[in-house]
This record gives sequence, C-alpha cells and structure tokens, in this order.
Amino acid sequence: LDTVEDFTSLYSFNVFSQKKYPIFCFINNDYNFLNREISWHMFQKYFSNVQIIKIPKINSLEEYTEFCIKNLYYVLPNYVENILTLQPDGMLLKSGWEEYILKNEFDLIGAKWMHQTQLQVIDGHQKLTMPFPPVSGCNLGFSYRNVNKMRAISNNFSMLNLTQVGDVNCPEDAFYSYLGFGSKICKLPSRDEMDQFSVDPLDKEAFLSKKSLGFHFFKKNS
Repeated sequence: LDTVEDFTSLYSFNVFSQKKYPIFCFINNDYNFLNREISWHMFQKYFSNVQIIKIPKINSLEEYTEFCIKNLYYVLPNYVENILTLQPDGMLLKSGWEEYILKNEFDLIGAKWMHQTQLQVIDGHQKLTMPFPPVSGCNLGFSYRNVNKMRAISNNFSMLNLTQVGDVNCPEDAFYSYLGFGSKICKLPSRDEMDQFSVDPLDKEAFLSKKSLGFHFFKKNS
C-alpha cells in the first residue's frame, strides 16, 4: 500500500468520518507500508489509527475470495461490530455515512449491481441450484457490513463448494449478497438506498453531484 490511491482511500475515511476510528489493514508484508520509511511524519499525522493485521500472501482473486469468506471476520478484534470495506479504487466522497447506516439499520450495502445473481453448489459432477431466488446484489469493493451478520453467513455456508450460476467462480460480494439477502440474514436495501450509499463506476456527473456517500471504481474519461 504505497500508491496515491492507497493514501487517498484511507485519507477519505479519516476526513469524512465523525470520529477517528481504527483502520485495519490486512497485509502480508509490511515493508514500506504506506511509505512509512519515507514519510514517517505524514504517516503519524494522518494514519496513526492504522492497525496492521498480518495474513498469508494472497496470490489470486480466488484466494482473496476464500480469505474474505473463511478468515476475514474471524481475525478482526472481537469488539468490532461494524466496518466499512475500502479497496484502493473506492473511497468516501462526503460525510454522513454513520447517520445513514444507523438511520436505515443496514446490515450490508454497496453499489447496486445491474444484474441478478444466483449461486449453485458443486457436488461432484452435479450442479445444485441454491433455493433462494436470484438477487440484485451489491458491489462490495466499497461497502458497509455488519460483522456479526457476515460471520453468520460464513458459518452457515462457507463449507459449501459454490459458484455463480453460469460462471466458474463465486466472488465474495456474490457470496454475501446472495446468501445474506436470500436467507434473510441481512436486510435487503432498495436500489435507491444503494445509490445513495455508493455508485459504481464513478463518472464525472456522479462526482460533481455528490449524491452518493462513496464509490467503487473511477471511470476515466475516454
């Protein structure tokens, strides 16, 4: 984590939050993490709330998915109940996310998907479609999640060999969206509520309007 995007993503969280909450960074190698060796003064000033959680090296999207589903919510400190997930290509655009989450009592929310997803269990040569109907889920690259609800989903379904219907993979946002909303473990936000929370991708119009609290993925001008 030493790019402009990394700095900006974490900085946006500190700037647009009511308090200086802890930031948990999951990393394998903390060498030059956030350029601490080069910019120790800046690190101390802006990122003193960063806490490092060491994890095994992640080499692929599949390994990232497995980590999120089977490990992420179990290596967080026990006192953590609510989290914002920030990837380097997503960040907050304005303040007010705490009030928005508390007022609407969300369990899981991110930018809306334009498609529906459904999961299937791979059992030998058989593909068994899960019983929940297709769900219009969320992109969780920038998202709010209730930790206890995420653990409940993982506890109930992480032992299954799952893929999306029509695909060979099951990304973690498909896992939590489909199983969380389908099983009723999580409250399903409306499409408008998703738009107010996050947009994906962020284009010039969405940036200037600031209708969303944050975004995942910046759409560059062609």
